[in-house]
Amino acid sequence: MDTPVKSPLTYHHRTMRVIWALDILDKLKKDKNYLNHVAFSDEASAKFDCGRHTV
Repeated sequence: MDTPVKSPLTYHHRTMRVIWALDILDKLKKDKNYLNHVAFSDEASAKFDCGRHTV
């Protein structure tokens, strides 16, 4: 429990976001209306991605 957790958590977080993105793409292929549900969280995701890509 004394091991640094910052890197593993960051890696896990990015991995989960990739899985999350792929899951959304899969849903979009099956149901175009799903885009309406995702739209509200899309702006927040874009802000997060912008900050991440500048690193």
